[in-house]
Amino acid sequence: EPEDRDWYAARPDDLLLMLMTSGSTGLPKAVLLSHRNVLTRAAATEAMNGLSARDVSLNWIPLDHVTGVVMFHLRDVYLGCRQIHAPTPWILEDPVRWP
Repeated sequence: EPEDRDWYAARPDDLLLMLMTSGSTGLPKAVLLSHRNVLTRAAATEAMNGLSARDVSLNWIPLDHVTGVVMFHLRDVYLGCRQIHAPTPWILEDPVRWP
C-alpha cells in the first residue's frame, strides 16, 4: 500500500498521553501529558546528558509505565537512537544484569 500521509497536525499543547498514577497516595489519577511536555523533557534530557542519535538505550521498564514510555521510548524516538528493550522479569530475576 502507499505510505499513509493523512497525519494529524498536532499542536504543542494537544494531548499526547494519559498515564495513570499508582494511587499510592490516594485514588489513581490520569496525568495528562501534552506534546510540549514530552518533547521539552526529551530535549532537556538530551542537552543535560549529551545524548544523540549515536547512542544506544537499554530499557527494562514496561512501556505502560511513565518511565518506560516517556523517559526511555519517546525520548529515544526524539533522539533517533537505537533502543533495546529487555524483558522486565529477566532483569528482576537477576538485577545485576542491568548495570
